[in-house]
Amino acid sequence: MFKFFKTPKHQRYEYRPRFFDPEKEEREERIETLLKAKEGDTNAIKKRISTGLRGGGYIDKSNVRRQSLWRMNMILLGLILLLGGVAVYFVQFHLSDLVEKFL
Repeated sequence: MFKFFKTPKHQRYEYRPRFFDPEKEEREERIETLLKAKEGDTNAIKKRISTGLRGGGYIDKSNVRRQSLWRMNMILLGLILLLGGVAVYFVQFHLSDLVEKFL
């Protein structure tokens, strides 16, 4: 009837781990947006366009950056060589004329 000396039972702790995979969440969101866009939902179409513009497309940006840096460096090297050649030509043929005019 009455239990004065009741032994306590152990406490149960139920832990259900939640895993978060950002790539999976993003993929599911994109699929959902695409399905809604196929149905003709204007908000989904606007969202798809805005994320496409924000993402910059599917261009390999590292390769494009490397090529543009190489191209700029080659242009700079060409300009330095051209200006150096003009300076050498000027010093060899026209420096003596200028020195005579000023003295």
